[in-house]
Amino acid sequence: MLVVGVVLISGCGDIDKVKDVCAEVDSNGNIIVHWHSPSSDQDLIAYHVYWSRDSEFPQDNRNRVSTYPTTLSYTIEGLEPGKWYISVQGLFLNTYKTFTDTTQKREGGPWSETVTVTIPRNKEETSTANLLTYNDESNGFTISYPQHWEEIPRQYWEGMQTEEGEIVTAFWSPYPHKLNFIVWKEELSSPMSLQNYYGGKKEKVKERALMLNNYAFISAEDLAIDSIPAKKDIFTHSTPSGRPAKSMHVYMVKNQTAWAISFSGEPASFDEFKSTIDAIISSLSLQE
Repeated sequence: MLVVGVVLISGCGDIDKVKDVCAEVDSNGNIIVHWHSPSSDQDLIAYHVYWSRDSEFPQDNRNRVSTYPTTLSYTIEGLEPGKWYISVQGLFLNTYKTFTDTTQKREGGPWSETVTVTIPRNKEETSTANLLTYNDESNGFTISYPQHWEEIPRQYWEGMQTEEGEIVTAFWSPYPHKLNFIVWKEELSSPMSLQNYYGGKKEKVKERALMLNNYAFISAEDLAIDSIPAKKDIFTHSTPSGRPAKSMHVYMVKNQTAWAISFSGEPASFDEFKSTIDAIISSLSLQE
């Protein structure tokens, strides 16, 4: 009887954690992470640096980067203000040999202890002086947005028709995207008052949110945008994935065209950037 065995001929054995992880915020709001290598670094091939808003570290590789094995620091750029959880992992190469073949396998060591760091809010970034102007001549409007925000790629929304109308532009905050806003335009088949238009849209939004559970209405407000009467609602709800969210919808009607702006994101980010959201709404200008 032939017995085939596998023998570890080169490897790390019991792999230690990456040691002494620390994090600091520089003057530009970037997080600089430092660490020391584990003692068993013979077959170390890389480090994984991971950051998350969630202390439980959900497995989301978009928030993970790999660095060279000789690198003992990494700068995370473009994160929003607030608390972040940071952890580092060593990636090792183990070599196995059978009687007929030799194979290699990458193995992740245990994650380091989690450290926390808080990016302070830069008040200047959220001021109206740091808003850029988006001009859409084909749809006849301009609106401002924070200079570090980006337009959501058009393939995600161009030509999309929803219950609020057709999306004409959309922006999101720097990656990882915690806030976004969308502008809709809807050509009405007949004249309609703002009150009637708003009432119908509000009920549809509520019905959709209730399907995801945790809908809670917060407030309603009358306002004017570009001298045009508007209605604003704020509410909390759950995303399709079950995460808590906070949203604002603003509606207005000019002639026989209805407009809507929606903001949505994590409740903490929404509250933190409330003044910026209000500035974006006030900046909407409709062309004749």
